[in-house]
Order: sequence, then C-alpha cells, then structure tokens
Amino acid sequence: MKVGGAPGAGGLAPLTRVASYVPTAFGVGASTKDLQSTSRYNTYVRPGLPPGPIGNPGADAIEAALRPATGPWLFFVVTDPEKGVTKFAASEREFFKLVRERKKHG
Repeated sequence: MKVGGAPGAGGLAPLTRVASYVPTAFGVGASTKDLQSTSRYNTYVRPGLPPGPIGNPGADAIEAALRPATGPWLFFVVTDPEKGVTKFAASEREFFKLVRERKKHG
C-alpha cells in the first residue's frame, strides 16, 4: 500500500489493528461488530487515515521506525497473541500462510 493510496475500493485501508482502537475493542483482533462500527477509527468503513493518533509508541518502537531492519517484508501477522509472536511476510502467499497459522491459535 502506498502512502495516500489504499488497497481497497473507495480509498479504504482495512487495518485490523486500527479498527481495534474502536472504543469497545480490546485485544489483538477486531470482532465483526468492531469492523461494522461507525467509529471514525474504523478504516474498514471509512476512507483515509484515522482522525488522530491511535497509540503512544515506546522507545523501542521509535528506534525501530528510525532504523528499520533490512528486508523485503510487506505484511505482518500476530501469529500467537498469547505469546506475543509476530511474523513478517514478503508476499501475499506468505501472508495467507501466516493468517492460517494465526487461526490455529484462536
């Protein structure tokens, strides 16, 4: 996804992590109800970016943004939320493999 663009129709950028900031949502994923919310933070139904910050990054996150690891990754999936395991993929095929792995963890 390029800056200013979106993969979906109508300028939607369906980001589950952002949808998780809907006031009733908690945890790693977003429920069907969350994804249908009219919240201004629900990027599944509202085009463009959310109206403001969705979090306050810590020092490690800022350092990672300033000096990212070298690699071809385009996607990330929290494959094991209980253990906090996040894996990265460079292709859509790899991404869907990680999604299947995630579904094994509930």
